Amino acid sequence: MLEYIPCNLCKQDDSQILHMIDSFRIVKCRNCGLVYVNPRLNSAKIKEMYTELYFASRQPLRWGYDDYLSMRGPLTEMFSHHLKLIERFRKGRRILDVGCATGFFLEIAENNNWDAYGVEVSEYASHYAREELGLNVFTGTVKEASFSDEFFDVVTMWDVLEHLADPASDLMETNRILKRGGLVFVTAPNISSLAARLTGKKWFGFAKAREHTFYFCPSTLTKMLQKAGFEVLKIETSPLRCSLKFLVGKLEPYSKVAHRTLECVVDKTGLSDRSINFRLIDILAIARKS
Repeated sequence: MLEYIPCNLCKQDDSQILHMIDSFRIVKCRNCGLVYVNPRLNSAKIKEMYTELYFASRQPLRWGYDDYLSMRGPLTEMFSHHLKLIERFRKGRRILDVGCATGFFLEIAENNNWDAYGVEVSEYASHYAREELGLNVFTGTVKEASFSDEFFDVVTMWDVLEHLADPASDLMETNRILKRGGLVFVTAPNISSLAARLTGKKWFGFAKAREHTFYFCPSTLTKMLQKAGFEVLKIETSPLRCSLKFLVGKLEPYSKVAHRTLECVVDKTGLSDRSINFRLIDILAIARKS
């Protein structure tokens, strides 16, 4: 079930232990600084994780979402913002979303006249995207989809890179299927963010060590994109659009009193579903195929 791996960025096998989370070790490569889980669930087990229960988890602080479909409103707002950003950079209108989940971003892209494709390892989520939203989504990995060389103008990877068994290889595949000058947009939790530094071992990203197998900062994400043949154009803090209920729920591991108090407040004031932009979690990288 568990497998040991070398560093995915520099391929060295020389790391120091940062934290122990349940049976998982969070380590940092002494050579390049990449932080990752080692040992981790093997590739087959990682792929098996993304069932319907993942999107309606009973333990969302440790694994999956409590109700992914109910997050459609805030996600649509966030993805609309992402698409406007893409349209300031883009050349052409054929786009691929890697790890597209239930297809909420693809739906927005199609409604804005993009030729939209998706790949998603979850049979449940990809089936929902095809059957409920009528989207062009392949069940499997980006490699298994076997797209033609230089097929896409844009590839997006919204909070997916940290879940992949081999992100360096998947980014190289992304480079292959992008046209020359094509763009990749990547978001990922930022291990050097203020939230991560303040909460240390209790950071929410570490709590999800079962599914988050890699942890990036601007430096390591830049190195991985460059190694895959990309020129990094921009790295910035990315807003996470979420409901107040979702955000308050993240407080439980840090302060049960604060969590219960704020949960009561947002419930009584009817603000549970109010969406806000939270900027202390993710980084966004924009890169161009060299």
